[in-house]
Amino acid sequence: MTDFQQHLFDIGNSHQEVVNNRMYPGGIQEVFTNEEEGFRRSLEVMAAGSQLIKNMPLVSWPDGLTGRPDVLERVDGIPSVFGDFSYRIVEVKSSRRLRDSQKLQAGLYNRVLGLIQGYEPPEYQMVNPGL
Repeated sequence: MTDFQQHLFDIGNSHQEVVNNRMYPGGIQEVFTNEEEGFRRSLEVMAAGSQLIKNMPLVSWPDGLTGRPDVLERVDGIPSVFGDFSYRIVEVKSSRRLRDSQKLQAGLYNRVLGLIQGYEPPEYQMVNPGL
């Protein structure tokens, strides 16, 4: 990674932390040793009905799809395999104008979430400085 790429990465992480603390305080965020362990924990906290889940892996092994959404936000009243609630994707981006690749990334996370919870939300949320 070049110094410039590292700089952009650091800006993005800083922005994500500020937005998460301001708009999505609290929530579950854990450190894990590998994606399999992290995904197992994701399923456990989703099944427990946690309100907010941050940076935890989602995996659909049969489809070869993985991702780590910035935030999974619980939505009450829309059932899933977890109960009378489901989750939706929130992606935090530091760029003022969203790129197609960022929208596709969030769409992929949304698809994987749908495969996991048995309900694919019709939309996801993107949070950026331009909003």
